[in-house]
Amino acid sequence: MFEAKRDVNRANRSGFSVVSQSNKSSKLKIPFIIFWPTVLFYMELIMRLFINTSSFFRIGLFYTFLFSYAIGTVLTIICTIWTHKVNRKITIGLLSFITFLFSFHYVCRRQFQTFFTLSAIGMAGDLTDFWKEAIVAVLKGIPVMLLFAIPLILYAVFGKTVIVAKRTKPQFKVIAGLTAIIAHLICYFIIILHTGTYSDSYFYTSALSPNDTVARFGILTTTRLDIHQLIFGVPEAKAEHPVDNNVLNDQNSEPEIVYENNVMDIDFNSLIENEDSETITDMHKYFSSVTPTKQNEYTGYFKGKNLIYLTLEGFCPEFITPELTPTLYKMSTQGFVFENYYNSLWGGSTASGEYSNITGNFYNTAGCLEDSADTYQPFALGNQMKKIGYSTYAYHNNTYTYYDRHRSHPNFGYNYKAIGNGLTGLSGCWPRSDIEMAQASINVDDWISDTPFHVYYMTVSGHCNYTWSGNSMSTRHREVVDHLDYSENVKAYIACNYEVELMLTDLVNQLEAKGILDDTVFVMTADHYPYALSDAELAELYDLPQSNIRDNFDLYRNGLIIWSSSMEKPVTVKKPCSSIDVLPTVSNLFGLEYDSRLMMGKDILSNSEGLVILNCLSSGSWSWITDKGSYCSWTEKFTLNSEYDGKYTEQQISDYVSYTNKVVNAKHVYSLKILDRDYYSYVFDN
Repeated sequence: MFEAKRDVNRANRSGFSVVSQSNKSSKLKIPFIIFWPTVLFYMELIMRLFINTSSFFRIGLFYTFLFSYAIGTVLTIICTIWTHKVNRKITIGLLSFITFLFSFHYVCRRQFQTFFTLSAIGMAGDLTDFWKEAIVAVLKGIPVMLLFAIPLILYAVFGKTVIVAKRTKPQFKVIAGLTAIIAHLICYFIIILHTGTYSDSYFYTSALSPNDTVARFGILTTTRLDIHQLIFGVPEAKAEHPVDNNVLNDQNSEPEIVYENNVMDIDFNSLIENEDSETITDMHKYFSSVTPTKQNEYTGYFKGKNLIYLTLEGFCPEFITPELTPTLYKMSTQGFVFENYYNSLWGGSTASGEYSNITGNFYNTAGCLEDSADTYQPFALGNQMKKIGYSTYAYHNNTYTYYDRHRSHPNFGYNYKAIGNGLTGLSGCWPRSDIEMAQASINVDDWISDTPFHVYYMTVSGHCNYTWSGNSMSTRHREVVDHLDYSENVKAYIACNYEVELMLTDLVNQLEAKGILDDTVFVMTADHYPYALSDAELAELYDLPQSNIRDNFDLYRNGLIIWSSSMEKPVTVKKPCSSIDVLPTVSNLFGLEYDSRLMMGKDILSNSEGLVILNCLSSGSWSWITDKGSYCSWTEKFTLNSEYDGKYTEQQISDYVSYTNKVVNAKHVYSLKILDRDYYSYVFDN
């Protein structure tokens, strides 16, 4: 009897619970050693189930299991150091924190299409401006957050009797620690052996890309990598300088007209010789090796005209019809018509979308606008046009400090006005009216009488939530869309975007009244697709299959409008293109001096091959689309366009994919470094 009792005590101290045959009150005991690994893997599974459905059963599931075991075993050791009473309090505290962590990540991903990173802490003050949207996101996320909370609830109820965290002996802690280390090392070595551009190894060792790392390694490992980079810094990214050897290039014949390159007089050799920084030297070498785009028949096509440039919040062209939106319809069909234009999700919501539209480069966090305020930005249209005598203004119908636009936009060359620093006369509602913003900017006579002018608008009426109660502009225009054959939330989305139609119509009328409509060009595109709509609502709006819709490349198709009433006929462009291509295209159309080597985007109207860099959600970042086909970085699969079937060998296609991946990777690395290193200040000695 005493021997049996000693055996039970010994087992309990080692982390296992033994059911005594004579103790009827303890029929069920769960070994505490399996508690933490099971709980962590369960939470990761819930996250994968509701966020990364298309990648649920990929190798990331195996990585997540091993990492969950390793981290869970470490937590087991921590929670079995003291007495049962103390251990239970520690377990409840850790469980509460981890439940909050998963819930917080889930809400962030639902609302902003990216997981939270520590680098976003500085944006917390801005995010409070969207407190209503945050509350709605939390309310919608309650069912999943309750699933995350199940382990905490169960432990709170059964932690004293069924899941007992008793003190363990040192030898147990040593053995458990060794198994955790072994599990971690096994996982680590499998990851680093999977090499290649945008491989598992790349995402584990490079600058954090939260959507990709969560899909591959889970929330906890992503958090660990995030903390590591915050403490020790982001690894210095390097990229191969791809030689221009596009093996599927079909352009063999010499053009009838030989055009000059769109370049500036930059002595890269001298810059390299006189540079001490290894990173900047490498950047000089890369940009000097980039093949520039050439001028073309559209160079200077709009030279001397006024320019109105808009970034449209959450816009997509799916609702444009001649009956509902006649002005948008005219502009989208009678100007330059881009049939294969895309908006990527760079990772920073509106900020990164706007940054790509303004700079021709991309960045993957919301801090890009704030960071750009301290850099030299010679190619931003505000700076380019101010340099040649244009008056330049920018407007935004939201708080002027949001995303630090009060610092970034003056640095882009604009006299910037928003709510709180000069833009007045708008209704006090959320979101505010786009047409009221346009009318307010004209009423103060900032720009319409000051030709030549360049005006930039960042709209907000199309911001979520897309409900009758969650968006004042939706409510304002409900009668306009009531007859449409859509569900209520989709109609609410269209209703708030009707503000864009009204804004453009008013601007056209005002310009026509001034007699300068023919002398003015409109350029507009979105910051991102309307990701706040549900999968079912997106499928309805875009007429796409609902299954894995956020991994469907066609969801990221959007509209780029370049229109002037002076155009005699529309120009149709089939080349794949995206938001980073807008700035160089407009710069060429206006005959501005710029260097096509120094931007990630390319003039769409040039003879260069189209390239769209596409960041989706669970299907992975840094996928791409070209004239020849499309490549998914997650599956590592290239799909050749049907018109090229049988034209190329498998080896040619393999070489093409390898080459294009190198191009995309180089653009990724050096686009981030342009901002991080303030690269243009080195090139132009500013």
